[in-house]
Amino acid sequence: MIAYISGPMTGIKYYNFPEFNDVEFFLKKKGFEIINPVDITLKVLKKFIPNLFLNPEDYDGIEKICQQHPEISYETFLEEDLKEIEKCHCIIMLSGWKNSKGSLKEYEHAKENNLVLYELKGKKLIKIDNL
Repeated sequence: MIAYISGPMTGIKYYNFPEFNDVEFFLKKKGFEIINPVDITLKVLKKFIPNLFLNPEDYDGIEKICQQHPEISYETFLEEDLKEIEKCHCIIMLSGWKNSKGSLKEYEHAKENNLVLYELKGKKLIKIDNL
């Protein structure tokens, strides 16, 4: 089963990449194939800035990088995320997703595409109905 991980990034230390990567590792051990927005974010940045190299400690600078490159907008990332969601069977919502503009859009897109909806609470996947 292919799963997309959705959760807040903007305004969180290291763009919340460590949590996304930890969840990816956890879900892969459970047998899921994962589409991780961390990979999408880095792919989009590389598309516009081919020589860009980021160490994990540089992730806090992503918003600043985007400010310096107006061709890389919030919508650019979201567009790519929504395309990737269409390849999935389910979406897994992380803690704080209800307060994230992007996660709410991803959730709606997943519903429109009839994906199974889950929320990750601790180490438990809980199937959710339309909220």
